[in-house]
Amino acid sequence: MDAVQVKHKSEGVKHCCYGTCNSDTRYRHRDDMKDVFFIPFPKPITQREKCERWIKACGRLKEDFNVDKIKRYTYMCSKHFVGGKGPTDIHPDPMPALLHNDEQVKHKSEGVKHCCYGTCNSDTRYRHRGDMKDVFFIPFPKPITQREKCERWIKACGRLQEDFNVDKIKRYTYMCSKHFVGGKGPTDIHPDPMPALLHKFMTNR
Repeated sequence: MDAVQVKHKSEGVKHCCYGTCNSDTRYRHRDDMKDVFFIPFPKPITQREKCERWIKACGRLKEDFNVDKIKRYTYMCSKHFVGGKGPTDIHPDPMPALLHNDEQVKHKSEGVKHCCYGTCNSDTRYRHRGDMKDVFFIPFPKPITQREKCERWIKACGRLQEDFNVDKIKRYTYMCSKHFVGGKGPTDIHPDPMPALLHKFMTNR
């Protein structure tokens, strides 16, 4: 990976946690992302009451999104405040997400899958994109049960060690099928993803 790609991953990607919003810093080229910025979610340990108000405004299922889910990398985008310009002194909280149909609630409760490989931007929210055709997601091997395999996959991703290591692997960490020989996911012959440098070479030929 080049320096720009490494910088991108090390700085982290920001997703909006509000309702079914799909704002994402990786897609700033989209028309709906013009002038959109991200606000860190109030932390329950320092702003409990405000945090709970923002959670309620998001309109998501309580078991899916609650104070225990708020992390340092939880963000909301500026779209969901009066005027679409983020919080102000007059309107410090997001507008309530009053309308969520069954499909939207189901979408959020099932969770969004992102690919953790290199600078890949595969994401289950964008299955309509041409590059997402026939792409599926494979759960990352867990260090507690498959330590050696987990470490091989981490190395193949080609990311900075301080940014991506065994401590970063969670139950919701996935890799998409693109990064395996043939682009069809792991097989008996090729159970591991291609190393990032080799993959870049092969896809650029």
